[in-house]
Amino acid sequence: MKKEKKTAARLFLGLSIVLASVTASEVKAQSMTATDQDATLTVRLNEAIGLEVLKTATTLEFLTAADYQNGINKTEASALRVTSTRAYELKVKSRSINLTHSAGSTIDIGNINIETPTVLTSNNMVALSTADQTIATGAAVIKKEIDLKYSTNAANGAFVGKPDGDYTAAIVYSVVTL
Repeated sequence: MKKEKKTAARLFLGLSIVLASVTASEVKAQSMTATDQDATLTVRLNEAIGLEVLKTATTLEFLTAADYQNGINKTEASALRVTSTRAYELKVKSRSINLTHSAGSTIDIGNINIETPTVLTSNNMVALSTADQTIATGAAVIKKEIDLKYSTNAANGAFVGKPDGDYTAAIVYSVVTL
């Protein structure tokens, strides 16, 4: 009976080793099998809009009789930088109704025209005023530099008969999304 018990114990031990090997192989095989699981990626967009005035001062200068007769203009290259993640409008206005001389003499601000010669979706020349006016619209851009052209009309009497010197006004630019 001792011999039978030893044989049965060896058989049991042998079967246990085989089962343990088979079970270990199955676990190893299962861990090597590819499985799919999803993860969520979220991209959150927020509107970005900004305006930077790169040319903070411009001087229009009448030097000759021809300047008074023909009008003058000056283009400021890369005067503004616009960023907008949507289509936008570029607006301009004056803080005051007049260009003012240090001695108190004035010239109506509406005698100065402004436009954007930079190619945008649409460009408008406007006579300056204290109301917001759209001078350009454009598609979404990141750091787009925009030229500004200032001008006066030919034979404009508003500039004649005034004291010599500088006449100034504050100009405000703004950008809004459409």
